[in-house]
Parts: sequence; C-alpha cells; structure tokens
Amino acid sequence: MAGIKQGTRSDLLPEVKSEPERTLDEIAESVDLSPAKVSVYNTLADLIPPLSVLMDKGQIPQSAALQLAQLPAEAQSMIAASFTAQQLASAADMKALKDGLATRCRKC
Repeated sequence: MAGIKQGTRSDLLPEVKSEPERTLDEIAESVDLSPAKVSVYNTLADLIPPLSVLMDKGQIPQSAALQLAQLPAEAQSMIAASFTAQQLASAADMKALKDGLATRCRKC
C-alpha cells in the first residue's frame, strides 16, 4: 500500500497488519498513539492502491478514504474506475456512495 499521508503514520501500517495477536491498545501504546488513531490507520490499510494514491496526493480527504476503505476491493475498484478525484469530494458523498454500493454489491 502507498504511504498514508495527510498527517498520518505510514510506518505504523506494517505493525498493525502483521501483528494480529496484539490488541489495538497494545499497538497504540507501543507507537504512542490513541487506539482510535491506530484503528483509523488499520482501516485505511484496506484501501486499494489507486484510491490510496489519490488520498496520498490529497485528492480525496482521509474522511472520504475511510468510507471507501470499508467497501470490498471490487467495489473500490469500481469507484476508482468510475469517478474522478473531483467527484470524490466529501465524506458525506462517500458514505452515500458506500451505502448505495453495499445495497447493489452484496456479493462483492
């Protein structure tokens, strides 16, 4: 995955994903972050590379990327192929899109 920007910690992602036996609290303590922030990074690690790159470039906000990261990879690919960065403007837009895709793409 591309490094997470917008003030986030890309160095944290390998630790979060590679140590499933550690609790969120343990990881957060070891990297001096809140469990909530570690959870955000963990969710963002599920973005497909094209969407991660858009977030890294600041073309989609982190809040929108969080909505997208919760979708299956197939749905994320559909979004990446269908929309320009200007259309991926707000977290509210991403939530509406996510909800619509979840309804249409239950088998993704």
